[in-house]
Amino acid sequence: MVVEPREKQCPTVQKLGLNVKKLEEVTMEAMSNWFNDKEHPENSNKRPFLKEIFKIAKAEERYKNGEIGEPESRLGGKLELQSLLFQ
Repeated sequence: MVVEPREKQCPTVQKLGLNVKKLEEVTMEAMSNWFNDKEHPENSNKRPFLKEIFKIAKAEERYKNGEIGEPESRLGGKLELQSLLFQ
């Protein structure tokens, strides 16, 4: 829902101005205490997984907004999307 172009988002998401970047910011802020919990140091090992999820979501958002790849060439878009994800 958040990765969709603004015109395809539901009115509530549009009204709040949500996008992947904003979602990532508030998620990382909300999770920071959990990642830094001294009683559970293993929690910090999970941060890279969350960062990777947002990296993929940002690439998907850019693809759906037409910022990467060509709409008429799905294969070209997929290759460009893959190159962004596996840098």
